[in-house]
Amino acid sequence: MRAKILVVDDCKETREIIGELFSRQNAKVAVAEDGMECLKKVEEFSPDVIILDLMMPGMDGLEVMEEMKAMGKMPTIIVLSARQGMESTVKAMKLGAFDYITKPFELSHLRDTVRKALRINYLKKKQDKFEDIESLGDTFVGNSPQIREIYKQIGIITRTDNSSSVLITGESGTGKELVARIIHENSRPDKPFVVIDCNLIPENLLESELFGYEKGAFTGADSPRAGKFEMAHNGTIFLDEIGDMTPYLQQKLLRVLQNREFERIGGRKTLHTNARFIFATNKDIRKLVDEKRFREDLFYRINVFHIHLPPLRERDGDTKLLIHHFIKQFTTRFGLKRILLSPEAERMLLEYDYPGNVRELEHIIERAVGLAKEGIILPEHLPDMPQKPRINRKTTLQKVDKKLLIQILKRHNGNITHSARELGMYRQSLQRIIKRYNIDPQRFRKAS
Repeated sequence: MRAKILVVDDCKETREIIGELFSRQNAKVAVAEDGMECLKKVEEFSPDVIILDLMMPGMDGLEVMEEMKAMGKMPTIIVLSARQGMESTVKAMKLGAFDYITKPFELSHLRDTVRKALRINYLKKKQDKFEDIESLGDTFVGNSPQIREIYKQIGIITRTDNSSSVLITGESGTGKELVARIIHENSRPDKPFVVIDCNLIPENLLESELFGYEKGAFTGADSPRAGKFEMAHNGTIFLDEIGDMTPYLQQKLLRVLQNREFERIGGRKTLHTNARFIFATNKDIRKLVDEKRFREDLFYRINVFHIHLPPLRERDGDTKLLIHHFIKQFTTRFGLKRILLSPEAERMLLEYDYPGNVRELEHIIERAVGLAKEGIILPEHLPDMPQKPRINRKTTLQKVDKKLLIQILKRHNGNITHSARELGMYRQSLQRIIKRYNIDPQRFRKAS
């Protein structure tokens, strides 16, 4: 049976180009130039996939999706938009979009996305109605491709309020707890969000913190106390640094995840929890499993959904965005009128690697705004920050030093495209140099 595709865009040229692409793929194609016509075509044409422009006069793409949900007509939807921010991406994904493609885009990418969408079209008919996401733009900032993918994942995870576990990995300071809070706020906002750091609490105390205890359970237990599992009932519990949990507590946690039940220490009554469990670690948890330091069966339980947060140095273009975001944030917090950033200070901030990631950048800007007495951030307001080696943009193949090349590949996690950009050359040229020096970029890639 031929696939039926509806193309919705207020630009005639876009409709024609996309329509011709899929007509050549032997699909039945219909077009609509606005939201109202789209809704009419949904009734008449019953498309398998809708390619939906977000920005249209009158009824926009998000409103069209909301209306289709109300009608009970929800095919697989691929959103097209020039917007690259978090709020629209997450909102579209949470409303049930299969993917969010930013303009301009490659037709081959759209074609491949539609092919994938057609294979899972039947899943979209089971989607529920979801609420809008509010004011996320001020809490998690980034427009890099890596972060836009995370927006999509958050939308998918929060589109149904179920109890599936989420594992968030990434270096310290990348925002793991922030992502956990966003997931909670957009799935169980009126319920408790309970946080516990498995790395900061000794094993004997961690057990009582998690499970609670009855009076007389141990010396000093003068009265019963509810644990974090009870406190988080129907809400979300965020267990940070799960990789540091001892084998004994791993076993007890596994039972909670399997059966959704537990007892307080010293208690006999079985308690139940309907909390969503979100876990985080900055360790290579797969390596811990291989080394028998983390239970494999527990790993599969916590890794139902997995979000990996890249370090700031790998987020193309996000550093500058975050710098100005934090300047605005702390200017408001400190009650200042306006704080400017000098070109020299901006260059220093952009050329630093941030081993402490977004958290480190935030603290640096907070300090700089506080010190900027004349209303402008100068280099002397910044801490000592080792700078990346500055590369001449006219670097030739013969002048690339092997040691420098290895250093740059390490900095970019073995990514040839990003390394070539820093060197100011074409990717193919850099590949020839890598081959000449017999370097394997794969060895610089870090395990997720």
